Amino acid sequence: MEQDVLSRAVTDLCLLIFLAEFSTSITSQLRIPQVIGTILTGFLFGPNLIGGILIRGYPLIGFNELVYVFSEIGSMAREEPEVTPKI
Repeated sequence: MEQDVLSRAVTDLCLLIFLAEFSTSITSQLRIPQVIGTILTGFLFGPNLIGGILIRGYPLIGFNELVYVFSEIGSMAREEPEVTPKI
């Protein structure tokens, strides 16, 4: 695998994680559920809006196959286990 592709994917993922955490902190201060901030970040910085803006011929956030693989792993890792109520 080319080093440039891997470093670009890691940089893009770090940027997306930072933006998601930043938006959840803002939404928690506004007393809005944090998941709303995460969803808005994904919507705004996804490939169809701000993430797709070209800068010097390259998209702001490059969505290659590594970003998609890491996002799938992250979505599986963040799933909360079921909580059984105590009676």
